[in-house]
Amino acid sequence: MITNAVVRTHLPEGTTFAHAGEGGQWDAGTSNVVWKIPQLKPNETKEMTLTCVLAKIGDQTLPVEAAIGNRTVAQCAEKTEVKGIAALSVEVVDMADPLEIGSETIYEIHVVNQGTLAVTNLVVKCEIPGEIEAIAADGPTSQAIVDNVLTFEPMKELTSQSEAIFRVKCRGSKEGNASFKAMVKTDQLASPVVEEENTTIFDGK
Repeated sequence: MITNAVVRTHLPEGTTFAHAGEGGQWDAGTSNVVWKIPQLKPNETKEMTLTCVLAKIGDQTLPVEAAIGNRTVAQCAEKTEVKGIAALSVEVVDMADPLEIGSETIYEIHVVNQGTLAVTNLVVKCEIPGEIEAIAADGPTSQAIVDNVLTFEPMKELTSQSEAIFRVKCRGSKEGNASFKAMVKTDQLASPVVEEENTTIFDGK
């Protein structure tokens, strides 16, 4: 029979401890979790549970050792691959609504990476409705307009928790309800994120 055994593990950097079952004790100073086993009979097994949050992307290794006194009697390690996710939030805001024919407004497209993974080759396309005309644009990359579709050149990267703002200046040209549509796509997204903003265009004469 084994007596006074200890099982110990060390949490990887960036890991947040949540809970240790079976009497496990968490030491914040050393990032160790320790279970004390007073006795273990022949052919008897004990299971220990540990709940934690892995926040660092990549392979994370959890080393485990069992010791009796000062002597290590068993060692193993569990490797977990931590992957990030891409999650974009897109908001379109018009600075003037309603808008008189001949007057100008700016549409701001706010793109926020709310995920834990950087997105790459971020492209913003804007469909300009017939009630307005695009007269200028500004953003992290250059842009061009073809057949009433204004396209910003790909933004190489938008890191996690970062924001990019794209602006399109437009002039009211025809009375009606103008539906300005922004489409955002990246390498990581299976389909574009689409957001619309409606602006009422009126004839003030």
